Amino acid sequence: MIRESPNRHKYMRYLFFEFLIAYVDADIKRRQLLLRLFSRLNLDSYLQLERLVSQGRTPINDATAHARKMMREQGPILLIDTINIDREGEVIETFRLPCSLSCHAKILNDSSNTSVC
Repeated sequence: MIRESPNRHKYMRYLFFEFLIAYVDADIKRRQLLLRLFSRLNLDSYLQLERLVSQGRTPINDATAHARKMMREQGPILLIDTINIDREGEVIETFRLPCSLSCHAKILNDSSNTSVC
């Protein structure tokens, strides 16, 4: 493997992670959309649409598998468990971010710019 500069390496990880996040719920969203369309299309149109959408899944699945493989080849990634709370202090969302992304988000959300990662 060709040696990369640390900044390029971090940026590539960031892009892979963004790509994977973009398609993490693709199958669920596809099924939900098809279910909503089912009642509005005749059976032949629905089946044709379902077939075409299923054909489109293959390249997306192949691309995400390849992105995961490339990320693994770059070595381990530090992930941070992140939470989003409402005004009452209740957790409304949990998710994981790579350390570099979470630090970036922390800095963007800190108006005093005193965050240290």
